[in-house]
Amino acid sequence: MVTIQDIERVRPRLLADAIRAGLSADDAADLVQETVLRVWQNRHEVELRSDGVLNYAYRAFINRLVDHRRRAARSRVVLECDLLNDREVAELAVAIDLPGDGPAMTALRQLAPIYGDVLLLVDVGDLSLAGYADLRNITLRNARMRLRRGRRLVREILSGQAYLN
Repeated sequence: MVTIQDIERVRPRLLADAIRAGLSADDAADLVQETVLRVWQNRHEVELRSDGVLNYAYRAFINRLVDHRRRAARSRVVLECDLLNDREVAELAVAIDLPGDGPAMTALRQLAPIYGDVLLLVDVGDLSLAGYADLRNITLRNARMRLRRGRRLVREILSGQAYLN
């Protein structure tokens, strides 16, 4: 039977590895805490495994570390986007690796910047709508409205029926 003491014995090794992986002390402690909680929640599954608590904890730790790095990479894209002004939406698309010569990119360039950046950040960049609303300091309802209008305008541009000023 796996006890909390078994799991706690792994904590110092995980913390040292998290710091060695380049995380700050706070991020490392958070990551290790999430790992310990995951192992504790799945302790019945750990009991059935032949490789024991340490291997299961390391597997959970590596998964948490990968998720942490993915979130950090996404937030770096969002921070870079926040530094751009509204006229640099095309440069934002390049940063997200959106092909610059396709019909979708041409349509995005024709949009007003508030619609172009919500489409790039939410639809292409995998930012949540709530995250976009927080980033731009607007309400969630306003963010939804911008996304809907932007999508509708892109559809109209691609079908040749759009009227843009």
